[in-house]
Amino acid sequence: MSNLKQSLEISDEHFDSNSSPSTGASPLPDSGLRHTSILLVDRDLTTLTTITKRLSARGFKVVATQTATEALQRLVWQYFDLVITSDRLEGVSGHQLTEHLKSLPTIPRGAGVPVLILNERTPSSDGTSPLPEIADAYCALNQLDEIERTIDILLRD
Repeated sequence: MSNLKQSLEISDEHFDSNSSPSTGASPLPDSGLRHTSILLVDRDLTTLTTITKRLSARGFKVVATQTATEALQRLVWQYFDLVITSDRLEGVSGHQLTEHLKSLPTIPRGAGVPVLILNERTPSSDGTSPLPEIADAYCALNQLDEIERTIDILLRD
């Protein structure tokens, strides 16, 4: 077995329906967004599990992994409608992963796949951002409702 941490592929049947967290966000309309495939990348297992449960409860198919290497391997072989990555990955930042992803035309949708970077920093109140404009959107890592709203916006574009 390689040194890469095992990725998680989690779908609705892995969770008890009574344990679904309240999202505070409205359920997805029947607009074709259901069964949307999302690649989630974060080194923290608790973060992966929390976000995966919330998104799976809304009908998204979430594939979660803890490394950029595993994420890129999955992107070569699987189609994803959206990539969500933390900026706190081991060895490589979420920004570096996004730059690499957007430069690979051989990956299905390559440069066209929207990327949401989860970060502990957010744009300031005056609209300026300390974050590079690499990703399609940024959200604070601990703002789950805002993450869900941003996902809905990115998938409608």
